[in-house]
Amino acid sequence: MGSIDRKQVIAVCIILAVAMMLFGWTLIRFFGWDALAALTAVQATVTVSAVLVGGVFAYYKLDLFREFHPHLTIEQSISHRRVGTTSTHISVTARVHNSSKIAVSIREALYRIQVVSPTTDEEVEGVYQEYSRNNVDENYMPWPIDSESLYRWDDHTFVIEPGGTDQEVFEFLVPPDLESVLVYAYFSREQGASDPRNAVLDPTLDDKTEDAATTLWEVATVYDLR
Repeated sequence: MGSIDRKQVIAVCIILAVAMMLFGWTLIRFFGWDALAALTAVQATVTVSAVLVGGVFAYYKLDLFREFHPHLTIEQSISHRRVGTTSTHISVTARVHNSSKIAVSIREALYRIQVVSPTTDEEVEGVYQEYSRNNVDENYMPWPIDSESLYRWDDHTFVIEPGGTDQEVFEFLVPPDLESVLVYAYFSREQGASDPRNAVLDPTLDDKTEDAATTLWEVATVYDLR
C-alpha cells in the first residue's frame, strides 16, 4: 500500500481550486454566462473531478480495487553430481514467490523426476501421441516417471505473505545412465485459507472449476545430466 503524501494532496487541491476559478472566469468572460450558471457548471465539474481523483487515489494508494486472487511464481535451480558408483544425486532449489496481494497458504507440493533421455524411438512416439491427444489438460509431455516426492503441511503452517518468497530444497537419487530429465513440480494452496474447515484436498477434482478443492501452480525444467 502506498503512503499518503500530505504535501502532494495539498498541491493537488490548490491546483484544482485554481483550475475551477479559471474555468468559471472563462465561462463568464468569454462565453457570456451569468455568475449563477457559471457557478453551477463549476460545481458539477468539481463533483466529477472529485470522483475521478478519488478513484485514482483509491486505486493507487488504498488498493481498494485490487484483485483478491492468489498467484505464485516458481523458479527452479538444479544441480547434480555422481555419488558412489550406482547413483546420481539431483538437488532442486525451488524459490516460490507470492506475486499477488493476498497471503497464500500452501497445503501440498509435489516434485517429480521424469526421464527424457535415454528413450527409444517408440517411447518418444508414444509420449508425443499421448500429449497430442491430451494437450488441453496436460501442460507438459508425460515422460516416464523415475521418482517423485509428495510433501504436505498442516493448515496455515506454510504461508507466503504478499510479496514474500520462500525457498524449498528437494533431493533425488537417480540411475547414473540418465542423460536428460524433466524436473516437474506443483505447489497447491488449501481451499478458503480464511476458514480451515474449507481446507479440503482432493486431487480427483478438476482445479479449473469454480468448485475446485485446490489451486495448483506448476513448473517444469528440462535438465541435462551430461
